[in-house]
Parts: sequence; structure tokens; C-alpha cells
Amino acid sequence: MDGPAAPTCAGVILGLTWSTLTAGTIGANIGAGLATIFFLPFAACMLILAALAGVAIHKRRARRPVPTGPSPAAGPAAATPGPSTP
Repeated sequence: MDGPAAPTCAGVILGLTWSTLTAGTIGANIGAGLATIFFLPFAACMLILAALAGVAIHKRRARRPVPTGPSPAAGPAAATPGPSTP
């Protein structure tokens, strides 16, 4: 996953885990233990991978060379100078 999907899914997992941890029913302690063991590390891995992807994207964009010639939006006439007219 990349973009906002990974942090969003991690937030959903953390919210569901929190609701399991604070449940006041019989057997909630078993669900809280399982949620802590399985879901929290999964959410942490998703957030770490999203952060690493963001750093990689930032570095890739920072390495991109800055164009020094005429803008491509100027059209082909601006790229090749023609003969001068008196």
C-alpha cells in the first residue's frame, strides 16, 4: 500500500484494537491480548512502511535534475531558433 491508504488502515486497526481493549464484557481480556499480540505490530509495520515510502519518494524527487532549457510548454518554435528577420 502507498499513499494515504496505509496510515488510514493502520488507524482503523488501532481504533478497533482500542475498542477491544476497553470492552467491558466477559472474555474481553482474551480479545485484548490477541489484539495486542497480532494487530498492534501489524499496524506499526504499516506505519513504518508508509514512512519509508514517503522518504523514498522525497529522495527520488530531490534527485530529479532541474531543466535548464526552454519550457516544453513553450512549443517547438522556442526550442529551435530560426533565422533572424531584418
